[in-house]
Amino acid sequence: MLEVVASSQKAAVDAKDSDITRDLALASKDRADFKSVKTSVKNGIVQLSGTVESGWDEVSAVRVARRVPGVRGVEDQLKIDEPRL
Repeated sequence: MLEVVASSQKAAVDAKDSDITRDLALASKDRADFKSVKTSVKNGIVQLSGTVESGWDEVSAVRVARRVPGVRGVEDQLKIDEPRL
């Protein structure tokens, strides 16, 4: 199988899952709103699971994951932890 990649996208292809995992941890380490978010990476695809407090937190988590170099896609399986009244 042949993959043609523009030189500007070469870093994305060269990224290893362990590098992406490390960079995800660094990008979210000081974010209290991500304390219940779990990540896993396989073939450059990030899977987000766990809970967040709001829809905005969910969007933020996906955006942070998407910005990490080498991420090819994000599977959002986050649940919003709605407060019970």
